[in-house]
Amino acid sequence: MKYAVLYGLVTLGILALAFVLVEFSEEKVSYEVSECGVPKFVSSILYDSDSKTLNIYVDTNCCGINIEVKKTGKSYYLYEKQVGELCRCMCKKMVTIKDVPKDFEVFFVRIDGAVEQIKPQKTTMNFCGWSSYGKCKSDLDCVVDGCSAQVCRSVFEDPIVTTCEWKECYNATKYNLACKCIEGVCRWS
Repeated sequence: MKYAVLYGLVTLGILALAFVLVEFSEEKVSYEVSECGVPKFVSSILYDSDSKTLNIYVDTNCCGINIEVKKTGKSYYLYEKQVGELCRCMCKKMVTIKDVPKDFEVFFVRIDGAVEQIKPQKTTMNFCGWSSYGKCKSDLDCVVDGCSAQVCRSVFEDPIVTTCEWKECYNATKYNLACKCIEGVCRWS
């Protein structure tokens, strides 16, 4: 009995030490999480290598959920944390992380413990233009807009005015992208 108690205390001590080491191995992360309302069809990851900014789009519950970001090495973990009562709707939130090196990995840890690795599409990894996701019936209904030609929008929407700075990541041709009608919405493809 005496050895069982001692063994239990030693095991508990080792587990506590492991927890402390994991907590201290996490690095500081500068990030922001948007409110619900990011367009439904937006890509899951966009990375701007010039500014080292990473935008990750995740589907989450509309109510009672916060997203926290933690980093270990080159891996970023987005955790769903319940902070209130959940509701029956889902929405997309954008998580923006600053100072991200090129060789990053992203994991989304859902509230139920399920872990999903989110990978950027090779063709759009560094492209930083955006889409309005306006309605369309054909590619002719989609036009390139914005001062630097970084926006793909529908002809049925008002013109989109942007600032007039040029970034290499706006160059859709370099990333082999075109403004097209995909599944009834205008977006880069």
